[in-house]
Amino acid sequence: MKKMTLLVFSSLLLLFPAEAFQSFQPGEITPSVKSTSNPGQSYAVFLPSDYTGSKAHPILFVMDPRGQALLPLERFKDAADSLGYIAISSYNTQSDTDQSVTIEAINTMINDAFQLFSVDTTRFYLAGFSGTARLSWIFGYEIKNYIAGIIGIGAGNNNGFFLADSVAAHGIPFNYYGASGFHDFNYFELLELDPALTEMEFPHHVSFFEGAHRWADQEILQDALYWMELTEMKKGTIATDSVLVTNLYTDWQAKADSFKELNDPYHLYLHLLSMQRTFSGFEFLDTSFTSSELDALGNNTDLVKLSSDIDLSISGFYNYAKLVQDLYHLYDISDTKLTFEKIDKDLDISFLIEQRSVEKDIYKLRSVNVFLELVFTQSSFYQTRKYINKGDFKNAYVMLQVANSIKPGNSNLCYQSARVNAQLKRWDEAIENLQCIESQPWFEGFLSRDSLLDGLKKSRAYKRYARDRDQN
Repeated sequence: MKKMTLLVFSSLLLLFPAEAFQSFQPGEITPSVKSTSNPGQSYAVFLPSDYTGSKAHPILFVMDPRGQALLPLERFKDAADSLGYIAISSYNTQSDTDQSVTIEAINTMINDAFQLFSVDTTRFYLAGFSGTARLSWIFGYEIKNYIAGIIGIGAGNNNGFFLADSVAAHGIPFNYYGASGFHDFNYFELLELDPALTEMEFPHHVSFFEGAHRWADQEILQDALYWMELTEMKKGTIATDSVLVTNLYTDWQAKADSFKELNDPYHLYLHLLSMQRTFSGFEFLDTSFTSSELDALGNNTDLVKLSSDIDLSISGFYNYAKLVQDLYHLYDISDTKLTFEKIDKDLDISFLIEQRSVEKDIYKLRSVNVFLELVFTQSSFYQTRKYINKGDFKNAYVMLQVANSIKPGNSNLCYQSARVNAQLKRWDEAIENLQCIESQPWFEGFLSRDSLLDGLKKSRAYKRYARDRDQN
């Protein structure tokens, strides 16, 4: 991997012009800031309400894998405000591309933060989703003297060997908060990472939520910042706030109760273990709830069998993931003319969809959804993009059929299908795809700038569509 170009922090610390932050309004998001040090880069900025420039603040650097800076920043904002964090979110970070793209973006944010704001150089935090969540582990170890914590959503670490080797060579320089949706195709990855970090005595918490592969909701992202704050209190680097600790414990108790309501003893157990690790040592806190619930689970004879069943599900998923990868690679290199029926048969997609509709066991249902989410993402994004780039729109069409069988009407599918159907001169289908996404805020830009729609816009079907839109 290309090394990060580390900044010369000592010289940058001198660059705090008093007027630098006056164009930013404390307590509000500045939605777009063009970097003065690197004009090709831009980001959104949030300054906490108490920001004056007279004291150093912890700072959160947010890395969306598609450069959607505002989406996660909006969800972090309230917690950042209450805790006094500066937050900067890049429009240039990317995954599924050369790592140098995100390296340049993170270096730009760090460099500009030093020039514009008063930052605490011992309390940098990184937050990433999917591919940028993986990169955050690498960045954390590269600038380990500055990183206090990383927040990884929808993916674990780069790989197990990297983490084990890094811990062995460099110790544990920061704290980790991870989260995944129960239907995320990386769900099992986070599920495996949790006990591995426990064994390494790596300070961590892993949270799970309803949903697929996406940024977690505001509740989880705010919880991540509060958890980071609490870990600093335990280390003695900041004063203990008993109100914050007690409120967070109450929130986590409610999370435990929600697992009980779902009849989910496995995740309840993992959550309670994390509660025990996180809140131990605060003498003012009554943690009897945690100990009593763990004692009760210790008598749950189903938990051992459930753990074994989940281990089998994890193994089954990795086998299925390899099958998907190998088959899609074989389709690609053999220039196979694809059909929906062939892929459906090869990957048991219809069977999985049927299972999704009838399965009652919560753990089996999650596994089925994870399998389907993997096929959906591979088909709708990676394979469709690959075939479009090759100019093979017929196979791209089939991949979109596969994805649509799993999530019909998905906006990303409608977007890609409009492009592919336009190239295949399936005018009526392309118009239906446009109607599916015309309420999206990015629709007009897509319509005016995407060259794959040029042929469609000359068709009679499109002219009727445009006339009807104008009348409405």
